Amino acid sequence: MKQEQRVLIFMVIVFAVMWMMMPQTPRKNGSKTPRPGATPALMSGDATTTGSKAQMAATSASPASASRTAPDEEGGREVEAEAEAPGEIIPIRTRVFDIGIDTRGARPRHWAIIAPEYTAKQAGPDGNGAIELIPQIVRQDAQRDLPLEVTFKEKETRSFARLNSVLYDCRLTTATDGATVLRCVSQPVNDLRLIKTYTFRPDSYVVGLEIQLENLSESPLPRAIREDKLGFGLTLGPGIGQYDPARSNRTSGVSYTHGAVASDKEVFDLSPGGGKTLERYLQARWIALKNKSFAMAVVSPGETTRLSAAVALQRTRNELPRDLAKTQSPPYTIIAYTAPLEIPTSGVASLNYQVFAGPMKRTIMDGVGYGFHRVLFHNSWGWFRWLCLAMMSALDWFHQWSHNYGIAIILLTVLVRILMYPPTHYGFKLNAKTQMEMAKIKPELTAINEKYKDDFQARNKATMEVYKKHGINPMAPLRGCLPMLIQIPIFFALYKILDVSIDLRGASFLWIHDLSMPDRLFMLPFTIPLLGWNEFNLLPILMALTTVLTQLLSTTQINDPNQKMMLYMMPIMLLFMLYNLSSGLFVYWITSNIWQAAQQAITNRIVKREVHPAPA
Repeated sequence: MKQEQRVLIFMVIVFAVMWMMMPQTPRKNGSKTPRPGATPALMSGDATTTGSKAQMAATSASPASASRTAPDEEGGREVEAEAEAPGEIIPIRTRVFDIGIDTRGARPRHWAIIAPEYTAKQAGPDGNGAIELIPQIVRQDAQRDLPLEVTFKEKETRSFARLNSVLYDCRLTTATDGATVLRCVSQPVNDLRLIKTYTFRPDSYVVGLEIQLENLSESPLPRAIREDKLGFGLTLGPGIGQYDPARSNRTSGVSYTHGAVASDKEVFDLSPGGGKTLERYLQARWIALKNKSFAMAVVSPGETTRLSAAVALQRTRNELPRDLAKTQSPPYTIIAYTAPLEIPTSGVASLNYQVFAGPMKRTIMDGVGYGFHRVLFHNSWGWFRWLCLAMMSALDWFHQWSHNYGIAIILLTVLVRILMYPPTHYGFKLNAKTQMEMAKIKPELTAINEKYKDDFQARNKATMEVYKKHGINPMAPLRGCLPMLIQIPIFFALYKILDVSIDLRGASFLWIHDLSMPDRLFMLPFTIPLLGWNEFNLLPILMALTTVLTQLLSTTQINDPNQKMMLYMMPIMLLFMLYNLSSGLFVYWITSNIWQAAQQAITNRIVKREVHPAPA
C-alpha cells in the first residue's frame, strides 16, 4: 500500500469519527406542534392537592405558544393579550447568583452567575465578568418569553396564559437557615390564583421553586386541563447563555444549545433537527437545557414525582437579530408537564421543583443528586462518555497538584502517551521496519513494474514473489496503523473535555490569557481576505510544524516528491481549519506531537540497528 493511500485512509477515518461525534446543529426552521391525541404514560406524583391528590406524568408539547394569549370573554377563543409595561425587577443576590425577578409574571428576567471562581478572570459582554444564562439577544420587551413560565388551560374552555403577564405581589423574607425566600402571589385569572415561592441559598446553584394553584371558584377545576390530556406546564428557555461578541462563534453558548430529559435510568437528547418538535413520553426525573459550559434544569425531587418534556424551536417574535441569524441557532424552549390536575372547590394544588442553574462541573452537579451528572456528555456513546469522565477527573487531579491548567493539560497528555506506549511503540517499530525493508527491495519492484507495465496479473504475481523471497508481509503497513487507531477515541475524548471544560475559561498559561480561547499573541494591522483573520495565533502554527516533524520522522524512506507533498497537505489543512481552536486543545496537541516525534526518532534508531547491524 502506497504512502498516499495510507494517508488518505487515515484522513477518511479521522473525519468520519469527527462527524459521528460532532453534535448536529439544527436548522433554522419554525417549530411544529406535537402530534395530537398522544397519550402519556402516567405515574403518581408527590404533588399535593387540598381536598384531592394530583398526579405527575410524562409527555411532551410545543413551546409556550399560548403564553401571550388571553381568553375571549364572548366565545372562549384565545386572543392576543395587550402589551403591558414591565413590572418591577426584584434583585436577588447570593454569592453565586445575581438574579432579577419581574413582578409581572414572577419570572426571572436575568440570571447571572457571579461566583468569583468563574468570573474573576472572565470578561463578559457587559465587561463585569458576570455570566448571563438568560439570552439577552432576543426581543427585549414585556412580551418576550422567559424561563419558568407556566402553560396550561382547561379543555376547550378557559386559558390561564395571563398568569405570565399579570402583576404579582412579591415579598422578600429571610429564613432561619439564612436562605432568601421570595413569595409572589398573582392576581386572579379565571378564578385561579398562582403562588410562586423561590428559595435561594447563599452558596447553592440549586433554587427551590414551589408552585401553588389556588382554585377561587365555586366549582372544582376540571381534571382534563388540556385537549391532549396534559396538566400543568413549566418552561425552560428560550435558549441558555448570552452571545459574547468577544468570543468566536464556535465558543458561543447560544449556537451550541442542547436539550436533555432523564428518567431514573436513561438520558435522552432533546435537540431538534429540521425545525421539528421532539417529544419524549416518559416518566422523567429532570429536564435540562445546556450549552458547552453551563446548564439550566428543572429537577423533580420526590421519590415518585415525574416530569415530562418537549423541546421546540422558539417562535417568530423571539427571532435572533438579523446580524446573528446567520451564525446562531434559534433558541430552544423545553416544557415539563404534569398529569392533568383536579383542584376541588377552594382547594390548592402544590407542585415542588428544584431549579439548577450553573456550570457543568462534576462536583457541583453531583450535589444536585438524582443522577443529574448524567447531563455531562449525555449525547455521547456510553463507553465514550465514561472515557471523557475519567479524563476529566484526571485533569482535575493534575490541576490540584500543579495549580495551573496549562501544566495539568501537559501532564494529562504525558499520562495518556505513557499508557499508550506499548501499542504505539509496536506500530512505530513495525512501520519503520517495513519502510526500511521496502527500501531494500525497491529496485526489484521498479524493475518488475517496468517489465510488466501492461500485464497487471503478471506484475502482481512477480511482486508477491519478491515479498515472499525477502520475508515481507505486504499487509505490514496496515498492521502498523492499527495500533495507532486505538489513540483516536482517546484523542477525541481529550478534545471534548478540553472544549467544554468550564475551568479553562480565564485560565492562563505562558503568554496565553485564556485556555478556552485562541492564544491571540497579537492583533494584525489588517484582516486577511477570505479567511477573516485579524489576530496572530501562534499555537496553530506550532501544531502544524510539529505535525510535519512527526510525519517526516515516520516516513524516513520516502523519496517520491508526490508522496512527500502528501506529508505537508494534512498539517496545512489542519492549520486553516483549526486556526481559531481553543488554546488548551493546541497545548495538548503540540505536547502529544513532541512526544510522538521523540518516540519515533528513538524507534527509528532501534530498528536501524536491527535491520543494519554494525559489523563485528
